Amino acid sequence: MEVVVAFTILALAGVGLFYIGSLSTTSNQRSKDHAAATALAAAKIEYLKGTPFAELTDDSTACDEENVHAGGSAGGIFTRSCRIFDQSVGGVPGREVTVTVSWRGGAGVSLTTLIVNPPSDPAGARAFVNGWNQVR
Repeated sequence: MEVVVAFTILALAGVGLFYIGSLSTTSNQRSKDHAAATALAAAKIEYLKGTPFAELTDDSTACDEENVHAGGSAGGIFTRSCRIFDQSVGGVPGREVTVTVSWRGGAGVSLTTLIVNPPSDPAGARAFVNGWNQVR
């Protein structure tokens, strides 16, 4: 009888350890996906910062991409989209740029920046204001 009780206790402990291991693996994968999504969004923001101000338009599908890998190539689990809106700051023309990256089986990340183009600067220098949001 003692052997049956010992095996039952051992089995329950084994199930608990298996569950903890499974939960840890799932959490690690989610963290990896979240980090990759943040990197994809930041890379697109940096790309758009380098775009001439006049080319940043209100076209809501300017950079929508589906099935993107973490490195930016095609065929992955991520969907990246961006929205660009006119947003003047104290009479200075600007564009609010929001890049959202979501993935299959997960949440998403949304990064926002404000790109302003001071009219008095003939060289076209711009200032950037960043905001970071997590979409659940």
